[in-house]
Amino acid sequence: MSSLEPDLVQLRTIRDQDLVKGPFRDSSIVLRDLQPLREYCLRVQAHLLWKSQELSRPGRLSNVSCHETSADASTKLQRVVLVAVATFLSLAALAGACVFLILRFRGLIKHWFRSPPGIPAQIEEVRVLAPVGG
Repeated sequence: MSSLEPDLVQLRTIRDQDLVKGPFRDSSIVLRDLQPLREYCLRVQAHLLWKSQELSRPGRLSNVSCHETSADASTKLQRVVLVAVATFLSLAALAGACVFLILRFRGLIKHWFRSPPGIPAQIEEVRVLAPVGG
């Protein structure tokens, strides 16, 4: 007595590109070389084989099932490195702009930070000793 042995024939993307081809005896398949943080939409088709009766019946394609792949450790590391490099370059550009402006407007900056002129000592004495009213 023979039994029906369901075999998975193929997994297809939504654009009908074959990702893997069967037949497979196991219903669990590992898809390799998928890109992280991408959405893959798949359809599955089962195929019934009954070897003693020489019966072969392909099933219908399943409904579309879409899943997004998760980020692996290398993708997370790439993101961290990218953010760190972008931050460093932004700060370097800001520092460069500040140095350029300081060198360009050195005279004006010196003028702003110069202390106000003081009253000479001789005039200060006269001012202190002179009567206030006249």
